Amino acid sequence: MRSVALYQMLLGILLLVVSFLGLSEEGSTVLMVGGIVIGLDLIFLGLRMQKGWRPSLTMSLIVGLIMAGYFGKVWLIDGGEFFPAILMTILSILSIILVTIIMVQPKERKRDF
Repeated sequence: MRSVALYQMLLGILLLVVSFLGLSEEGSTVLMVGGIVIGLDLIFLGLRMQKGWRPSLTMSLIVGLIMAGYFGKVWLIDGGEFFPAILMTILSILSIILVTIIMVQPKERKRDF
C-alpha cells in the first residue's frame, strides 16, 4: 500500500504543477483552484494511505475517476495536447487500477519493529 501511496502523492504534485501551468496558459483561476484542491487532496490521501487508513482508498478511487473523466473529456472532445490531457488521463487510469488492486487485498498487518 505504501508504493501506491507514494504514487498518489506524486500524482498530486504533478497535478499542482499542471494547474499552475494551466493558469499561465489559459488564465482560468477556477481551473487552477480546482487543480490545487484536488492535488492537495491526493497528497493528503497518500499520507493517510501510508498510515493504513482504508477509507483513503475509496476517496482516491473517486478522485481518480474524476480526474480521468475531466482530462479524458479534454483529450477526446476538446482535442487536448499530450501534456497535460493525455498524460494525466493515462496516469489517472493507472491510479484507478492500482487503488482497485489494493482495495481487493486484505488489510496489511501491523509491523512491530
